[in-house]
Amino acid sequence: MPSLLSTSGRCLTWAIAVCASWPAASRAVSAELASSASALVERLRAPVAVYWSGDPLRRAVTTLCAANGVAVVIDRRIDPDRPVDLRSEDLTLGQVLRHLADSQGLGVTSLGPVVYLGPAEAAAVLRSVSRLRLDEVRKLTPEAAQPLLRAQRLRWEDLTEPRELLGQLLAQAGLRAAGLDRVPHDLWAGAELPPLSLLDRLTLVAMQFDLTFTVSPDGQTVTFVPLPEELLAAARQATEKPAVEVSGLPARSKTGSAKGRRPVEVRFTQKPTQGPVGVLLKQLADKLGLELRIDQQAIQAAGLSLDRSVAFQVEQATLDELLDAVLSPAGLTFRRVGKVVEVLPANP
Repeated sequence: MPSLLSTSGRCLTWAIAVCASWPAASRAVSAELASSASALVERLRAPVAVYWSGDPLRRAVTTLCAANGVAVVIDRRIDPDRPVDLRSEDLTLGQVLRHLADSQGLGVTSLGPVVYLGPAEAAAVLRSVSRLRLDEVRKLTPEAAQPLLRAQRLRWEDLTEPRELLGQLLAQAGLRAAGLDRVPHDLWAGAELPPLSLLDRLTLVAMQFDLTFTVSPDGQTVTFVPLPEELLAAARQATEKPAVEVSGLPARSKTGSAKGRRPVEVRFTQKPTQGPVGVLLKQLADKLGLELRIDQQAIQAAGLSLDRSVAFQVEQATLDELLDAVLSPAGLTFRRVGKVVEVLPANP
């Protein structure tokens, strides 16, 4: 099954209805929002008709997503009025969003039931940052972790200041905030999101300022801090240019028919390479002419992600050995028939 959502510029990574600043009139005709990651996957599979000709990005995306019951966050750093062009009647919603991100040099991914459209680097690390925060909170006592894990809807009005929004979210949970001075003054259009944990609500807001947060050992104080530079550096490397430069591609025949010849066994050599497994897999597929069918739903159900960073290298490897070297460190495996590669969890 093809990946429904996952791109960040050249990267594989992945509506706020329901997203910042779509017209009030659109709210009346929007579908009920997908309230879970699995529901979002189903909505992204739905075929849609798109006729964009110089439409402002924010209006085009939020109207489309609202009509299909998908919440989308458009990062504050994206010009909402940049024109977009696309005419199609045979793409799914996920394919449209992926095409839009690619054509605009942006990244698109999802966090729970919410689609995020923003700078490629931010999209490449969004889910990784969320998982890091979740890993930290799981070390707390159940009582201390509960407020941070409780899922609630998120809604704010027009002209809301994100600094105040973050403070209010923590105050409502009975927690203290520190480091809010790192959030510059800004005014946001009103928005509404389906239920998300407090961790993910904070992440979606803080990410737009290249911030994340730490939680004190007693779980009572949340401190906003800059995103780790090494995380941003890895995202920049992954989104600027392909990380995979495989040697071993067969040369085109110059002698016409190869009838009667023994087939050449192609071997591949790849120097040490590291990056999100989805990024590396997509780059390999592009270079080798493979058709990927990624079982995203099964991968998520197994607690795995294409955003997981892996490191690999091969020397004189077969194609199957090459694919296994990329996928196995992320807990994934594959089934291949010719050029068609199905990606799925190694242990469903």
